[in-house]
Amino acid sequence: MSQLARAERRALSGPGPIGARRTFVPRSAIHRPFGHVVRMPWPLASGGWHTGSMQAFLAVLVGGLLTIAGGLAAVLVTSRSVKSQWRNDTQLKVSTEVLNALQKVVSRINDLAYLPDKEGDNAENAWSALAASVMEWHNVRHAALLVGSPRIIALLQEIDEQSGSLTNRARAKQWTLMEFRRERDSLSRLAGRFQDR
Repeated sequence: MSQLARAERRALSGPGPIGARRTFVPRSAIHRPFGHVVRMPWPLASGGWHTGSMQAFLAVLVGGLLTIAGGLAAVLVTSRSVKSQWRNDTQLKVSTEVLNALQKVVSRINDLAYLPDKEGDNAENAWSALAASVMEWHNVRHAALLVGSPRIIALLQEIDEQSGSLTNRARAKQWTLMEFRRERDSLSRLAGRFQDR
């Protein structure tokens, strides 16, 4: 050990009785402003630096988790809102198509009901027009079944059965306007229920 190092150790140990145990202070832990010796505490000696760093880390971690959770919640709410809006728009579109197709079917049934001859050319043309409208009706009805509630599905089934029954009655004889209007009353009420659902 050099003479300078031995002198520093004697100076840092301070005065004391002969034979007393002297405390060694590392050179790295000493500042020497204006020639004075200052003892500096080690940062980890009391755990202060460690505790402060952990608190800062936990604060950042918790803040990040809260931000992520808030973002996920916003995505879920937005997704549900978009899905609900899409369902409502689709049901409205399909319902409009159902009512338009049903109106065409009823109109073609009326044409058939007012014919005096159910077997002539006019009847054949009426049947062809009715068949085309019934096909369109079934297409939109099936689309409505995919997005409709159980109540709507049951109502569409009733409307379909009433349409078939009305077609059979239209073929049975020549109807007057007032007579056949009464025959259509049950189907008209079902259509009104579907519109006001």
